[in-house]
Amino acid sequence: MSAKIEQLVAMRLNSYFKNQPETPALTELRTELATDLNEAANDKERTGLDPEAAVAEAFSDFGDINELIEQVNAENGTTKTVHGHHVVMDDEGISVDDGETLKINGDGIYLKGGQAFKADADGLSINNGAIKADSHGLKLGNWTFDENGVNLNGNAQARPDFNMEGRPFNLAGEYLESLPLVNEQRFDVAGVTSLALAYKSARVKIIPTQADGDEIIVREYMNHNNTTYQAQVSQRGTSLQVVQGKVPFLIPLRVHVQIHVPVNFAGDLTIESRSGSVLLAGLTSLNVVNLKVESGGARLAELRANALSADIVSGGAN
Repeated sequence: MSAKIEQLVAMRLNSYFKNQPETPALTELRTELATDLNEAANDKERTGLDPEAAVAEAFSDFGDINELIEQVNAENGTTKTVHGHHVVMDDEGISVDDGETLKINGDGIYLKGGQAFKADADGLSINNGAIKADSHGLKLGNWTFDENGVNLNGNAQARPDFNMEGRPFNLAGEYLESLPLVNEQRFDVAGVTSLALAYKSARVKIIPTQADGDEIIVREYMNHNNTTYQAQVSQRGTSLQVVQGKVPFLIPLRVHVQIHVPVNFAGDLTIESRSGSVLLAGLTSLNVVNLKVESGGARLAELRANALSADIVSGGAN
């Protein structure tokens, strides 16, 4: 890391934070911004820019920091509201008012001692169980949804019809995105027999390359343009791997990903998604597909493969 760039980034951040309250959230945000902007500026310096230009471009790419500070203040409170409570942030987690107001740690999240909200290994509970989701099913007031069906006040109800057969799938609409394109990389499909994707927090679409193209195209759309957030794409032999870049803790980053694959690609496809949605559609010549979604949803449409394995830990698939 360049000491000159670190100094320039710190000076610029001072201008944004000098009149802001000293809250734990803003302190964390400033630290996170400094790390990400330093990394981005150093990357730009390695391309030949001088430190001043590299830092200026990193800040310009990132977007409106003032708006981000306002958002964090709105979500986490100012000095007055924060100092009205006893807040502890350490290696064990976050505690507000000795855990009576809020507690977040390795066991779960608890609001008002777990009475207002609780999310842990046992499941989710809101308002003392008025809404509850666990391994037994889902409870919404007097309604329960479990392996036995739908019940109201203990009485079985007719199962709803979720049949979507006949509903047209608009593949053309899936190429449209509302976020700016920040990263595009292309690879000749002739040299690829396996494609592996790993995303921690993103909306991912694997769809056919348009106009009968012979390239695999990786496109990432984000609300904040920072090189450290972009995917790490590498090709080893005939294996192409796409791994999501850095996911910030406080910065509200939204990531939409399109992986364009030629419709006649006959290789293997592995998809791992920790949090977000996955769409796999329009590919009809795949060999082996392995899909794992830890939290989110998956949709498969107009798909053909010799073998398919799907592991949906928490979420749904259709």
